[in-house]
Amino acid sequence: MNPRTLEICRAIGLDVEAMGRRATPVRDGGWVRFVTTLAGSEIGVLPYERQDEAVKAVTPTPLINLAQPLFEDFLLELVARSPLIEVRRGVDWASCQEDRNSITSVIEDVDTRERTSITSRYLIGADGAGSAVRRALAIPMVGGGAPQPFITIHFAANLRALVKDRPGILYWIMQPPHPGVLIAYDIDSQWCMLYPHDPSVMPREAFTPAVCMNILHHAIGVPGSEIEIKHVLPWIMVSEVAETYRAGQAFLVGDAAHRFPPMGGLGLNTGIQDAHNLAWKIGAVERREAGATLLDSYEAERRGVALTNAEQSGKNAQRILGLQASLRVDGDDGPGALARRLRDPVAQAEIQREIANQREHFDSLDLQLGFSYDQTYRRSGSISNFKPDLAIGQRLPHAWLERDGQAVSTLDLIDDRAFTLLAGSDLTNDLREGEISDLREGETSWPVQVLVEGRDFQDAHDALGRVLTLSGKAAVLVRPDGHVAAIFRDPAPGELSKAVAASVATTLARGLAA
Repeated sequence: MNPRTLEICRAIGLDVEAMGRRATPVRDGGWVRFVTTLAGSEIGVLPYERQDEAVKAVTPTPLINLAQPLFEDFLLELVARSPLIEVRRGVDWASCQEDRNSITSVIEDVDTRERTSITSRYLIGADGAGSAVRRALAIPMVGGGAPQPFITIHFAANLRALVKDRPGILYWIMQPPHPGVLIAYDIDSQWCMLYPHDPSVMPREAFTPAVCMNILHHAIGVPGSEIEIKHVLPWIMVSEVAETYRAGQAFLVGDAAHRFPPMGGLGLNTGIQDAHNLAWKIGAVERREAGATLLDSYEAERRGVALTNAEQSGKNAQRILGLQASLRVDGDDGPGALARRLRDPVAQAEIQREIANQREHFDSLDLQLGFSYDQTYRRSGSISNFKPDLAIGQRLPHAWLERDGQAVSTLDLIDDRAFTLLAGSDLTNDLREGEISDLREGETSWPVQVLVEGRDFQDAHDALGRVLTLSGKAAVLVRPDGHVAAIFRDPAPGELSKAVAASVATTLARGLAA
């Protein structure tokens, strides 16, 4: 779960610190290791993402490694406390029919096959890679590359004695005939293996418990290890993005809208950020703060992010293929070929170059925090080198401030039901409390939270100047989702309110995507 996802979780009331306590400890999850087998030789090692204290200079919530079922437990606990949310279990979504102002969905009880109709203003298909909603809306997926079948084997085992002084979150097993990836959610208890296979040689039905156990023993490198297989799940690795994210009043989010290779961990994170983008816009339309055209900006802003992430996931997959090729001798991928390559000094140099080439795969902070909803914005190049940038379309940079005697992030000041104007202390007279808190044009009202440095928060260490490059005569307008809508530098006296009103109106009409 990357920093931007955790910032969103924090903003909606999830206990991110408690999530961190359930996550893989940094001491265990801070490395990626390339090995013959878990108990065998180490071919190379790389650090896994930014999880140290230094990264708190750019985010209040560094990346954590938390298994998705554990994350869902936190979500369900939050949902259970909301009187506005109803959770129905044991049902399938079957079909829908759209009228002028509503959508009627048919859901089916999985046991009794009894069908029930639900009428809603909107339908959001968050139903995964095989989305029934997407199929019903006849939205095609587009993308390139041949699909690669995989089997995920989830198993329980305590492998601490084998890991010893080589902890890691990912172990890339390179020893034929069963190469794959071991993921250590908890070295002492919970693991899974991602195993590629050729269905023409081994169809999914061939992965019996005995076959899976043999694959795991090979990957671990110690036959007879105590293992309990929990689940075996077939899936297809593919890189595709939905042709459109919207059909009438129906929308796609998450894996229903995009399917990435798992290299880089971008799927769940992109999906949560999709929902975050769409939710505030539906809220604004339902409160009649914006017209329905604002909803068109969901696809305009989020689909470009998905295309970028799909491309990067594909690059990561190709880099791994390059490493695997460097480990072979003249097309021979038998165990003896790997041993010979590892003893050859010339081959060893090539292998280490290929391992170094994987660094972006496991260090993508700019991809995680630096994406922009302004399509004219261009990042510096490397997805690893994130530099906070106050720019329209970008997430508001994080900086530590003080409010009511407590340290707060700039991100903590954002109101998720209103625009927020953060202003320098020299604008106090232009922004008397409440002066532009409720902008109007005709019958439309736009709430704007106005926060002035020195009055509403303190900036003792000039974080606004150092990180946001804002002087005392400048202000930044931020959308409810934390992305910058406008920047005002040294506005003329009496003109700031008009400029804010114009920016809010423009953003609510078409979003930020150019």
